[in-house]
Amino acid sequence: MRNLYRYLKNTALTALSVVALNACVSLEEEPIGILAPDSFYKTESDFQAGLNGMLSPMWVSWGGYSFNWGVFQIPGAMADDIATAPHDAFLQFDRFNYDPNNGQISNLWGIHYAVINNANILISNLETTSVISEEKKAHLLGQAKFWRANSYFILTQWFGEVPIITTENRSNADKVGQSPVADVYDAIVLDLQDAESTLPPSFPERIRPTSWAAKSLLSKVYLTMAGWPLKEASAYKLARDKAKEVMDGSSYALEADFKDLWIADNGLTNSEFIFFFKGVNSGGWPNPGASFYHHASRHPKEAGWGDFFSEATFYNNFPDGYRKDVSFTTSWPDGTSFPADVAEPFVAKYRDAGSEIISYEGTDLTGVNSEGYASYVHMRFADVLLIFAEADNQVNGPTGEAYEAINQVRRRALNQDIYTPDPAVDLSGLSKEAFDKAVIDERAWELAFEEKRWFDLVRKELIVEVKGVEYPHINQNFGHLPKPALEVEQIEGLEQNTY
Repeated sequence: MRNLYRYLKNTALTALSVVALNACVSLEEEPIGILAPDSFYKTESDFQAGLNGMLSPMWVSWGGYSFNWGVFQIPGAMADDIATAPHDAFLQFDRFNYDPNNGQISNLWGIHYAVINNANILISNLETTSVISEEKKAHLLGQAKFWRANSYFILTQWFGEVPIITTENRSNADKVGQSPVADVYDAIVLDLQDAESTLPPSFPERIRPTSWAAKSLLSKVYLTMAGWPLKEASAYKLARDKAKEVMDGSSYALEADFKDLWIADNGLTNSEFIFFFKGVNSGGWPNPGASFYHHASRHPKEAGWGDFFSEATFYNNFPDGYRKDVSFTTSWPDGTSFPADVAEPFVAKYRDAGSEIISYEGTDLTGVNSEGYASYVHMRFADVLLIFAEADNQVNGPTGEAYEAINQVRRRALNQDIYTPDPAVDLSGLSKEAFDKAVIDERAWELAFEEKRWFDLVRKELIVEVKGVEYPHINQNFGHLPKPALEVEQIEGLEQNTY
């Protein structure tokens, strides 16, 4: 039995174990046999528990101690906004010395195929059940397909041609081989189209994906399809139109104050987060939210640790103003400034305290390590505005609507009224090419440290331009990671990426 199939089988059982634990099943009861994934679903509660269990690999990768240290931060390490701590596993990405045996690569691959497999099992059972209402079934199917699409999107962005594991072939996954990038995107689009048509516009639980989340992610998928490696230029119009649906039809909007986005208690109530993971720092379960960009390990008052900082060049190039003040920390609680020549400026964006470092006088934090309360924001409204601006410009040149979309983001960056034009701030009179560069630059500043920059560099074919001086051995093919060595060895038809 080959590696991928064994892994998928084990993760299905793990998901059901998470379900069982969440349901407080006694581990001391007499075992009655192994619970088969396909025979678990008997009631509506089973299906809801199955959805929660489906995402258990994502929870482990984001919230549990076995975070795998960097699965979400790999794109930051490779882009020009983030500097990494001197750990070999990170430095391989930072310096583009790819090793297919790197554990982070295996984790990245395995986590998302685990979600896909769990989604396949849930979808298969939902499609044949009669124990829940059609409305409830549609909502569960929509969520499962949303997360399956999201996992395939991440996989193909990182690895290019990957296996498409479906409900029909999952028992023979080791012989599926890899599919062309275009086919993977076809599967992603189909799932997201199903999700946007079946999911409600909102859930009582803010963290569940909605129809607006599906539309937002679909706009990002179309934008990515228009760039490298697929270069399907017609997808720009699809990206523009889908982003416009969210802009015109949803209740999402930019938060008036950029700083308010990063106050942890606002995560469930702000107007901008479209879908995200909510961090938890209670009960002894560590969540790395803030601590991955945590400069506090350098200061005795706050303990913790941090593995990621800002690149000095990125900090120096970052436009001055309110957004920069919120995004970076430059002084201690007593007002003492950091040295002007600090090698790796400290990131404040995910800190609940904002750019200020709180003095915890009399508080012993020596035992606090990776706990954090920050949210991992997968998609927010500013991203949608910038997707629209970029795509509309590619279709029609810089239109008035495209200018207004990017200018709203720029006004907020200076803490001005979002909807009041300001000639001193607003862009105008640019060529198509200059406007495109302005949008990509604005995405760098607005979405800094949100693991978006690397994917922009890849799809816009800017890797060599931005990173090539420092690392002259790289080329555009470095936009894809090597596939895990063991998977290539054991899966029939899976070919290694070359550089």
